[in-house]
Amino acid sequence: MEDNRNSIISLKDYLPEFLEGLETNENNGILTRLPPLDAVIECLFPNSLVTIGGIPSSGKTSLCLQIARNVAKNGNKVFWIGVEHGISFYTQRILEQESGISGKVIRNIKDVIDKKVLKDLLDASDRISEYGSNLILVDANSEPLTIENMKEKISEFGVDKQILIIIDSIQALSFYLPDKCSENSIDGVVRAVSQLAGSLCATIICISRKSKSLADSNSLSGLSYTYGLSFDSNVVMFLQVNKKKTDSQEVELFIAKNLRGPARISVKLHFNPEIGSFEEA
Repeated sequence: MEDNRNSIISLKDYLPEFLEGLETNENNGILTRLPPLDAVIECLFPNSLVTIGGIPSSGKTSLCLQIARNVAKNGNKVFWIGVEHGISFYTQRILEQESGISGKVIRNIKDVIDKKVLKDLLDASDRISEYGSNLILVDANSEPLTIENMKEKISEFGVDKQILIIIDSIQALSFYLPDKCSENSIDGVVRAVSQLAGSLCATIICISRKSKSLADSNSLSGLSYTYGLSFDSNVVMFLQVNKKKTDSQEVELFIAKNLRGPARISVKLHFNPEIGSFEEA
């Protein structure tokens, strides 16, 4: 539903328009295909900014890659803005998740003689080819990419369905911008990214580093270097290991902010670090 009406309107006049939008499902978003998460946030709504924060090696990138695969399989275009790493890194991680084969084995595949492993890898490649055209990897690691460049590249695809954009990570994007942004300017980059979501009617997921000093805190202030990220985001989630169960790979996705639903609750997931995949706990 576009806000092309007057900025001042009575509730009586606006209510029919709002109800019509509900009936036509104009505001429906796209599912992450992680049932415990979708049950809380409902979906990834258009024109929205979502932040997934965590300390290094907590599984943030793996979680977002899995969401990216799920959304691409559903037929929606996903644009992965890779700032932290190059395209080959993300490709291998996707192959690990799809095949169930560890990165170490994949990197040494020329030495593998196990026919089952080789078959699993080929089968995974075939499955990826079925949705791979919907998952566009944008290399912002080797070459700086401005927000305007990002918009131009995405607009070239002329998509007719809601799109998902994932930025890994928002802090790295700020540091790599051509104008040499400082830490103090990250909030300005966040605002530009938020406006990008609105102009493209997209959902943008920002992967964010979490301050080590606040690693055990679920406060919004724990997002490194930025107040704007917690302010502009529609949803803020923190990924952390469940310290009560240190003998397992159970992780908690704490929903710190959720403008359209419940917040301050945890979603429990099982994480397989060997292949970087998540499933219901």
